[in-house]
Amino acid sequence: MLFAVTIVIVLFVVIFKWFPLNDVKAWIRFLVSFAICSAVAVVISRAREKAENLKMDQALERYKKGE
Repeated sequence: MLFAVTIVIVLFVVIFKWFPLNDVKAWIRFLVSFAICSAVAVVISRAREKAENLKMDQALERYKKGE
């Protein structure tokens, strides 16, 4: 999915001319900022998933003890 999103964003850069295509510095800055934002999003998503799994495991243990 991340690959598909990257492709779509690159297409938008080209179609809507967000910055010049031959500006290497702009592309490097774009790729670095996109990578940082993606990494932060992945870390947050993984942390939320881990917390949710822990809550579900605790609920399952409480359910098993109640039987």
